[in-house]
Amino acid sequence: MHNIVTTPYEPISMNNWGKEIDSNFFLSKAALLKAQELNQDKNSIAGNALFVDAKAGNYKLKTGSPAFKMGFKNFDENFGVTLPALKKIADKPVIKPLCTALNKEKGRR
Repeated sequence: MHNIVTTPYEPISMNNWGKEIDSNFFLSKAALLKAQELNQDKNSIAGNALFVDAKAGNYKLKTGSPAFKMGFKNFDENFGVTLPALKKIADKPVIKPLCTALNKEKGRR
């Protein structure tokens, strides 16, 4: 509930789907339609989440993001190496492109 869904997901056979796991924000209209074909995510929507800078790993949402309408709330992304002395010597993570659709190759996302 109130999640940002990046790729289509497979049915998980939950009896309470729609009561507890709904009102999500999909980055892909196709992914949302796939979920709705399975009678899931009836109240969810799709669109551009308006990430601050996904390429740099900043997944906070800009003011006015339609994901806020679904109840999503930005959360503190201050985790990992935080001490300045350690940050100087820590490796920087490689930020891969955000995956928003299933890869055409079976079993790979």
